[in-house]
This record gives sequence, C-alpha cells and structure tokens, in this order.
Amino acid sequence: MQFENNNIFTTKLSDIIAFANFLGKYEAIALHQEIKDKNGNILISAKRPLNENLVKSLLKRDLDNLGEISLVISNTLRDAIAERIYKEFQKIVNLGEFSFPAYLFEKKSLDLKRIIKVTIRNHFFLGYLIKIIFENKNIKNHLIEVSAIAVGLMANLVNKNYKYGHFMRLFQAAILHDYSITNNPNWEEEENFEGKTQHDIQSAHAISGNELSSDISEMILNHNHLKQSFKKDESAKEEEEWFENPVILSSVILNLVEYYTHAKRIISQQKGNKDEMTLVSYQIALQTEMGFFPIRLLRLFESYFTKYTKFFKYGEEIAIIQNACQYKKYALAYPKPKATQILCKNSKVTCEEFRLYGQPLMVVVPESDTWIRLGENIPPGWHDKCKLSLKLPKPPDNF
Repeated sequence: MQFENNNIFTTKLSDIIAFANFLGKYEAIALHQEIKDKNGNILISAKRPLNENLVKSLLKRDLDNLGEISLVISNTLRDAIAERIYKEFQKIVNLGEFSFPAYLFEKKSLDLKRIIKVTIRNHFFLGYLIKIIFENKNIKNHLIEVSAIAVGLMANLVNKNYKYGHFMRLFQAAILHDYSITNNPNWEEEENFEGKTQHDIQSAHAISGNELSSDISEMILNHNHLKQSFKKDESAKEEEEWFENPVILSSVILNLVEYYTHAKRIISQQKGNKDEMTLVSYQIALQTEMGFFPIRLLRLFESYFTKYTKFFKYGEEIAIIQNACQYKKYALAYPKPKATQILCKNSKVTCEEFRLYGQPLMVVVPESDTWIRLGENIPPGWHDKCKLSLKLPKPPDNF
C-alpha cells in the first residue's frame, strides 16, 4: 500500500484487504477504478463501498494482481482513519486509565479525537499518520506518547489566550518532531541531549513546504538541543515571553517531553532499577533547577507523580547547591544520583571561599552517559573538593 499525501493506492487486492482489516471497516473504502474480470465483467464498481465477502472471494479466484487502484478519500474514510488513529493513542498512552497523559487530558477535558480529525484534513498528515501506524513503524509509540503529553501539558498551563488552534499546532509539531528518522529502525540512537544529533534540525527543514504552518518547523527546531534559559533570576518580561508566546512555549514543552521520554527510556534499560520514575523524577527536577526547563512545567509533573515528591525535591536541592558556586558553573555533585561530594571542574580558577585545598578526589571512570546529565560530566583525573559538599542532603530512602 502506498500513502502519498492525498493519494492511497496499490496494485494488489490483498493490500486493500489488509488496509480494510486495519481500519475494521470495509464499507469505509471505495475505489476510484472498477475491477473487472478477463471478460470485462465488472466485479467491483467504482466509488461504491466495498463488500467484505465479495472482496475476499475475488482473492480466492487469484485476482490479487491488479492495475494501479486508488482509494476514494471520502469523509467516511477520513472518519474511519481518525477513529483508528485515536484507538492507537488509547492503546499506547492508556487514555482509558489513569496514566500521566490521561491525567493531563482528564483535568482539561481535551478532545483528542477532534484534534486528530482536524489534523488529517491536511493531505500531508493524512499520508504520514497512516504510514506510521499502518506500517507499525518502530518509532510509532514514541511519537504518540510525546504528542499526548505535550498537548496535555499545554492545556494545563492556565492561559486564557490559548485556543484549539494552538493545541493543534503543538500536536502536529510533536507528531512530526522526529520526521527525519521515522524510517530508521534504530531511531533511539539519534535521541540524545549531548549536542551530537542533527535530526531535529533536519526534521524541521524536511517538513517545510507541506501546507503546514511555518510555526511547526520553528517548534521542532533544536528540540534535542537545550540551553540554560530558565534561571530563577529571570526577569518577569523574559518569563512572560516564553509563557505568552505559544510558539516558544510549544518549543519548550517539546524539549521537556523529549527529555522526559529519553530519561525514562535510558533508565528503564538499566539493570536493577525497580522503579524508574524515582530516577526520572530526580533528573527532571535537577535539570529544571539548573535552568534547562521552566519551573511551571516541573510542577505539572509533580502534581501527577505525587508519590515521587521526595525525589523531585532531592534533585532540586542538589541543583541549588551546585548553583551556589560563585562562578555558577564549576561545582558538580558527584557521583550521580547519590552525590556524596561536590567537586570543582576547574582547578585553575581562584576560589578562596569554597575550595578545600589538600583534599582532592581522584575520578577514575567518567560518569555514565546514562545519567543524561545536561552539560559537562566530571572527567577522569584529580579534582578539588568543595565546601558545598557539607550541605548535600541525604538521598531519599529506596533511591
């Protein structure tokens, strides 16, 4: 089956049967062309709903190979496709249960089905979403999770200026954010926050010119490249800019949701992690306090993951101590996540206030990349200890 914008076509009857089974509705499908036997007798009329028994009987008569046959893109077919995509969302993010995205949607009564229906009116999205779900791409679950959480987060940020169109564009950006790697079975290898990937930039450029709002490319751009843009001492004007501008806000949300899913995926792959969310909570809180994400978004995570409040708090406390460095960038808690020391990354700078001379610590092995620390890790070698170590909190139980 070929999906190209507003054209769905094939040369095989078996493909049409597979697509009808995928939708669960034969009657939603009609063909632009008639199907005839060798004698010119019409077996399936053009632009008439398919009959399941008739189509399957033709396959038994070895009539699988056809000339090119295309489907009529009717409102009935679009509705059936939207329903099928919605079911996929329900299955992946458990919208019928009390999952994180379900919690976000339930609080604001967002109509996800409506968002999907309006989105696939665009020919580009119609072909793209069908291809992702019908061909069961490896990246499918990731795109669905990011899209649902991103829209849910925006809906829960109280701003009366946000309309359904803003949610729609964020949903579309989230679905497309990894566009350039959708055909890569090992797409996870491209997902990192170390500045080693370009797929976010490539995706933003690749989707431009497809009857999409230019805002969508802007939202996608650099979603795996983060900056410390949310220091606590930011001015009210700077906060208002990211919060009141839906394009900037959507970009910020995509950054955070990408980091959340990335951290969850990496930590879940580690052996011995009975409850991955303890470490994910810690990581998100730490990076937020370091200025990579806005505190408003962190609070939405905390409101759902209440059981992990102590882990959010622990991550925030570690970051506060690191930020107490007079240079704001050289103090790093070590080792992560259960820090016992604060080490200095730069022994060449003058620091009479905090440096503990004569008590260096040898780091033999660099910290594992699986701790998804944003910014530099502690390199191997001798490092001076910092008096801030005395302020380190005790890790929570069961951490």
